[in-house]
Parts: sequence; structure tokens; C-alpha cells
Amino acid sequence: MELFQDVCYILAGLGVFLLGMHLMGDGLRKSAGKSLKTLFDHLNNRKIVSFGIGMGVTTVVQASGATTVVAMGLVNAGLMSLPVALAVCLGAKVGTTATGLLASLSSLPLSSVFCAIGLVGVCLILFGKKDSIVQIGYIIAGFGTLFAGMYLVKSAISSNEDIMNSFQAMFQAINIPPLLVLIGIVVTALLQSSSTVSVMLIALISANAITFDAGMFILVGASVGTCITGVLASIGASKDAIRLAVMNTLDAASTALVLGGIIWASNSLFLVGDKGVINYVFGLIESPTWSLSIFGFVYNLVAALAVLPFTTPIAALSRKIIPDKPGEVAVLRTYYIDDRLFKTPALAAMQVKKEIWNMGRMATENLSRGLNALIDGDFSELSQLSHQEEQIDFITKKVSNYLVSLAGLELSAKMERQVGAFHHVIDDMERIGDHAENFGEQAEKMKREGIHFSDAAIEELKQMRESVLKMAESTLEIFESEDDKRLPGITDMENAIDKMKKDFSNNHVDRLNSGGCDIETGTYFYSAIEALERVGDHLVNIAFSIRSITGSQKEAYAFMSQEQ
Repeated sequence: MELFQDVCYILAGLGVFLLGMHLMGDGLRKSAGKSLKTLFDHLNNRKIVSFGIGMGVTTVVQASGATTVVAMGLVNAGLMSLPVALAVCLGAKVGTTATGLLASLSSLPLSSVFCAIGLVGVCLILFGKKDSIVQIGYIIAGFGTLFAGMYLVKSAISSNEDIMNSFQAMFQAINIPPLLVLIGIVVTALLQSSSTVSVMLIALISANAITFDAGMFILVGASVGTCITGVLASIGASKDAIRLAVMNTLDAASTALVLGGIIWASNSLFLVGDKGVINYVFGLIESPTWSLSIFGFVYNLVAALAVLPFTTPIAALSRKIIPDKPGEVAVLRTYYIDDRLFKTPALAAMQVKKEIWNMGRMATENLSRGLNALIDGDFSELSQLSHQEEQIDFITKKVSNYLVSLAGLELSAKMERQVGAFHHVIDDMERIGDHAENFGEQAEKMKREGIHFSDAAIEELKQMRESVLKMAESTLEIFESEDDKRLPGITDMENAIDKMKKDFSNNHVDRLNSGGCDIETGTYFYSAIEALERVGDHLVNIAFSIRSITGSQKEAYAFMSQEQ
């Protein structure tokens, strides 16, 4: 009966510290959302910077698999090159060792205090009024819960001699490095978390249920097993995302083979007293838990730095292993969003904003093409206008579905408002694209019917075109920068366009009365200036969406006055 109880305590302890890891990681991800966005914004072609970002992000989210999936999503969206993504993944392997180092604190005399402060976190979660306080509560509660779980596991193993002897006998029976590496691969692949495996090993080694030698080789295998997350995420992704998953796995496997072989050979051939040289070096650290966690950090750091200079040739090799096939590139696609980014909601929100901005850019380009055909008689880009309008419609549907999924995630209050505003923004941008297409169709119809605007009408349309395109450019800049100080300028531009429509309508009536224009031409002219005025209305909604969900000027100005 006592054996059954202790086994239950071990299982309960494992569940408790897994819960602690989840709580702490969840709190860190939410509280560091803006920081993660900033980090990924600074990604560039410098490998050291990308390596550092991968390490930093993984230290925060405590899951190298999550960082790898995010990198894969950015590669899939065409926002990150393969060499840079591989550098990020290498950094992630080092960053994930932070969990093991944190768990090693359980060997300190203050470990009981670490368990107790979990209550502080729970109180913050229950009674905290602000999101930031609640998120800190999750971090503290997770921290305490993690140590409580480790204490349960350690106590249950240490207090039961049968369990202790069983663990020791099992690991003595399988004390063959290749077999231990294989165990590390399989267990980590099943759990999809090398952090969890490292914490479990630290709990076992602190209870003297496993030797440092066995734990060391299991950690080597864990560095390979954690790649399964990326492999699974690459299913159905682009060729570059698949290449990243494959090369990341091959890299982990080859470094485990080479470095694991060197460690095994060194321990067998070079002895210091009765210990292998590697065991002796890490044995200088008195605490076995610190020895194992520091080994994990050193191993992953050496493995990453050994490969980092060669990410470019590795990427080139991956293209030979997984070549492109003619005609595989999809005609219609999104450029920035990817479902794999949902693991980091703050980053997903950042990417959907970029996707919407890009959609606005395409709509503005089409607006220019349609007006050029209508006003200047330039039909050279109408086929491109038609293709890009298909792209805009495709992206609108994809972004709309993406926003629905994003709204179901845990977002900050600001991000929730932003996601709500994005629904209105994409509708406005799609309508601008529709107006652009209509301008092109009007131009072709006028050409077929042999209808031409008068010189005066053309000059007025040119003036209105210039004002609307300038307003579109300013609107996209405001949407991207969220600079609300520029919003009054947008209001002025809209008022100027409204005045143009009124004045030009009156001018056209005068031309009709004087015989300078006919009624049939007037129909197209009125339709054009009215459509341009409506485009201005849509642009106002887009610009003011940065302070109003519906794009209302009144609501936005009221919100801005409250902030002052």
C-alpha cells in the first residue's frame, strides 16, 4: 500500500511541476508580449543577432519548440530567410536550458520558501485588478508550483527504498550511452518539451535515483527529440518551412552523434582517478543538480556555436535535398500571417497588422492603376489590376478568418480592441480595391463607346486623384505608426476632397449649360468624383481605426482627449 501511495505521489508531483511550468510560461508570454514583438522586429541577416533573439525568446516562453514553430511561421510567410531562421532555432536550443538552471534552485536551502511563495502568486491572480498584476501572479504561482512538484517527486522517491532501488537498477541495466540517448529522444518526442525532460531528470538526480552519466546522455537525446514539434508543424507548410524543420532535426541529430560520441569516448579513454574526464570536470560542481543543468547549457551552447557559422551553406544544402518544382508557387497567398504564429498571440497580432497594411498598399496601387486608365487613357496595367484585386479579395477572406481565430486567444485589452478594429479596416480596404476595379471597368467602357472627358474635367479629376492618393499614403503611414497626432491632417484632407466634389459638380453643371460637355460624359464624371469622395471616407475610417474600433472620428477624438 505504501508503494502504491508513493507512486501516486510521484505522478502527482510530475503533474504539479508540469502545471507550474505551464503557469509560469503562460504568465511570461503574456507579460512579455510587447518585448517579443520588439525582438522579432529586430531580426535581420546578422546571425549573432538572430541567435541571440532565439535564445532570448525561448528563455521567456520556456519552450524551444514554440520558438521553432514561430520561426517556421515567419519562414512560411516569407518574412525570414532560412539561414536566419536556423540561427534563431540554434539560439532556442540554448535558451531552453534556462528551465533546467531554474529547476536546479531546488537544491538550495531556500527551496521550501520557493514553494511557499506560490501562494503569493495565487493571491495576485485572485485579487489582482490589472492584467499586468494577474500576469505577474501567474509567473510567481507557476514558480512556486514547479518547486512544490519537484519536492513531491523527490520526497516520494527518497522515502521509499523499493522505488529508489528500482530506478537505480533500471538505469544501471540500460547504462549504455546510445540507449540512453534513444530514451531521451523518445521521451522528449512524446512530451514535445526538452524543458520538461530536463526538469524531470533534475528531480530524479536530486533524489539520487539516477546518475549524472545517465542524465547527461538522456539530455543529449532530448536535444534531438524536441525537434519533433517543428517537424509536426511543418506538415502542409511551404517548402522553406519544411526545409527548416528537416535541417533543424538533422543538425540536432548530427551534433548529438558527434558531440555525444566525443563525450562517450572521452569518458572511456581519459580517466581522472576512477572517473571519466567529463564526469570529473562537472563533478567539481558539488551539487549534482547544478552539474546536470550546467552540462545541458554547455552542451547546447557548444552544439549551436559549432553550427552557427555554417547556416548559409546548410540552407543551400537543404534546397538541394528538398528542391522546388516548377509551377509549385501558389498564385494567391498571404504574405505575413501564418497559423503557427498563434503560439505567440502578440506576434500573430503584429503580423496580421502587417498583412492588412500590405493589403492597403495593394489597394492603393490598384487605385492609381484604375485612375490612370480612366483619366490618362493608360490601360497598360489593367491586367495587373485585375490580378491584384483577386489577391486583395483572397487576403480579405484569409485575414477575416485569422482575426476570428486570434480573437479566441488570450489577448491584452489593447490587442482585443485592435483586433476588433481590424475587421472594419479590411472591409474599408476591400471597398477601396473595388472602387479601383470599377475605375478600370469605366475606362474600358468609355473607350468602347468612344466617350472622352473634356480638358477641364480631366484637370479636375487629376487634381482629385492627386489629393486622394496623397491621403491614401498618409493613411497607411498612420495605420502603421499609430501616430494619432496626424489624424487632424486626415480630417483636413477629407474635407478638402468633399469640397472638391461639390465644386467640381457645380463646375460640370456650368459646362453642361454652356455646351462644353454632354450629359452622357457627365454620368461618368459624376460617378468618378462620387467614388473618389467615398474612397476618402474609407481612408478616414482606416486612419481613425487606431483610436476607434469603428473608425469614428468623433469617438477617436473623444478617446484622445481622455488620454490627455
